[in-house]
Formats: sequence, C-alpha cells, structure tokens
Amino acid sequence: LLDSLRKANVVSGEHGGITQHIGAYKVKTEKGKSITFIDTPGHAAFTEMRARGSKVTDIVILVVAADDGVKPQTVEAIKHAKAAKVPIIVAINKCDLPAADAQKIKNELLQYELIAEELSGDTLFAEVSATTKKNLDVLKENIMLKKLLFSLSILFFTYSCDDGLGNEPLIGKYEEKELGYAANDLLSNSSFSALKVQVLYQPGMQPTTGGLDYLENFLNERLNKPGGISIILKSIPTENRNSYSVNQLIDLEEQHRDIYNEEDTLSICFLFVDAEYAGNNGNAKALGIAYRSTSMTIFQETIKANSGGPLEPSQSTLESAVLGHEMGHILGLVNVGTDMVNDHQDEAHGAHCDVEDCLMYYAAETTASLGNLTGGNIPELDAQCIADLRANGGK
Repeated sequence: LLDSLRKANVVSGEHGGITQHIGAYKVKTEKGKSITFIDTPGHAAFTEMRARGSKVTDIVILVVAADDGVKPQTVEAIKHAKAAKVPIIVAINKCDLPAADAQKIKNELLQYELIAEELSGDTLFAEVSATTKKNLDVLKENIMLKKLLFSLSILFFTYSCDDGLGNEPLIGKYEEKELGYAANDLLSNSSFSALKVQVLYQPGMQPTTGGLDYLENFLNERLNKPGGISIILKSIPTENRNSYSVNQLIDLEEQHRDIYNEEDTLSICFLFVDAEYAGNNGNAKALGIAYRSTSMTIFQETIKANSGGPLEPSQSTLESAVLGHEMGHILGLVNVGTDMVNDHQDEAHGAHCDVEDCLMYYAAETTASLGNLTGGNIPELDAQCIADLRANGGK
C-alpha cells in the first residue's frame, strides 16, 4: 500500500514480501500538501517497534486486509495508538479481491470502538487497493481531514503471517512534537539508554566550559541513561539577524541539525544564537526558550550583554542557570509532560514552580533573575520538582 502511495516497489526487496525495515517517505497530495509516512513491520515479532511508532506520529493508519480480518497484531496496534492518544484512520486494503468483505472488517472493529461514520461513529475508513490504486486519493484526503497540517508524521500499522524475521532497531522522531512530549523517554531508560546533545552555535556564541560542565552534570544527575550522555558541538554560520522568532529558530535548527534518534540513543538539540528573542516585551529579556520536545535556544548574545559586569553574574553562572531551567522544561517541568506529584505550579506564569528559590521559578529564564545569581550560586530544583522527575522515570 505504501509502495502504491509513493509509486515505488520497496516491498519486492523484503524477505517474504513484507516490511522488515522502518522507513520514512514523503508523499504529495493532489492539492500539494505533504504527508510523511513512517512504515513499521506488522509481523508479531515487532511489537516494540509498533509501540514506539505510535508515540512519534500525529495519526495512525491501521491497515487491515479485506479478505482476511482483524489479527492479534491489529488489536495490539489499536491499543498502542489509544495509549498514545493518537487518532486512528482505518485503511481496508485488498478491496479488489473477490473474497474482499469490507463490511465484515468494520463489524469486527466495532468491539474496539472504531466505528465507521455510516454506523454513526467518528472513525474514518478508506476501502482501498494497493494493486489497482483504488481510493488512495480518498485515504490521503481522510488524512488531511483528520489533521489539517502542512506536514504530518503518519505511522502505518500492518500485519503479516510470515515467520522467521529478525529484530530491527527502533526509530523515534521527536523534533516536531510539543514541549514535554519526550520527557519520559529522556528521564528513563525504558526506550533509550543513551543520549546525545547536539549544540549548534553561531560565531562568537560558543557555550562556556563551565556551562557545558554544568549541563553534563545536571543531565547525569537526573536522567537514567546507562549508555552514557555525550555533548557534541557544531559551529554554524550567522544569519545576521537582530532577533529570532520561534519559527525562525525551528528553521535554523532544521537547516543545521544532523544528529537524530538512532536505535537506543535519543538526541536533543540546543542552539546558541547571536540575536535576541523576537518576543521580548518590556525590560525583562528572554535568556533562553524551550519550544519543542527536544529543542531549546540560548540567546547567548543577551546572556553576554548581561553578565561579567559589576553586580552581574559571570557568563558561566548565568548560562548554566538558563541551561538548567530550559532543560527542566524539556523534561516536562512544570506540568508540561511530567505530571506533578503535588501541586506546585505557578498558575500566573504557566509551566513554572511557585517556589522562588527553585531553578524552575519563572524569573530564571529572563534578565529579571540576575540579582539572584551574583554570588555565583546556581538555583537548584526544589524537592517537588525532583519528585515529579522521579515519578516519571528520572533520578
């Protein structure tokens, strides 16, 4: 089915004629929209891959053969998708065959609360044929109806009765997900045992040795990563901007980031830029911002301008405090992906702690915090924030 969508023939080279490798393919709709399909094996041996896949996509396409029916892997895939709270579209394939019975498939899926619209439900179904390409346009239209975005990550859940397949590595794509989405995977070692931090910095904006040491110690202190944590630096060119919006930061990251999740290693990306935040309002300027599940930016030019002088903290101290604060947000603090054990959220300032001397206090990410750092002491996470992280798989 995916081969038909992308007008290719990948499956012919797979053992037994079924998917054995995870692949990601971009397809254009008739209206010019982009859909990225992530294809995972449907064989019973690949349950972990399907569970992983359901957490990295916007929509799950559940593929069921019209001449066969609901299999144990189908049920498993439904459970994974529902656990990840990802919407499901059902593609009933092989509808060109004489033995095809799409209504039987719809009836079988009723018990799993996947109810077609004609049966007064809200699940989108497409009766398709990979061979004749019947209704592939309907499937793509259903996807765009379900999630009206320019670019989507879509996971195909399929099944097969072939045996004798080996294990395959897991993949995960977090860089387009919302803040806090990857918190558990970062904190625990249940899915990823190692972490790579790619630091992209513009000319003159390289992080201090003290800041990097603090970051490494902070991560090792809070994350369960027995495979180790590594920090990789990469210089990138300036864009000669005075300021960056979040969308511009995303574009900058996507242009230069080249380290992504691989097997059991999760990756995150930090930018150190030579401009200020476009959303600055008033006298308090943003020193850093975490804006996606594995992405943050340090406004190094602003940090340098507000450190090292009389009654100001050192650059290393200020940089470390901002790194720790924004990393806390990526780890789901406060209440943005890591649930609170006890209520300590500062309602007036969103995802922040209401304890003033905590690292996650709202002022720590702006120049309003400077007076608290002049002694060189970097705020620490308070007991409530640490309890939240531990409850979500951290140390």
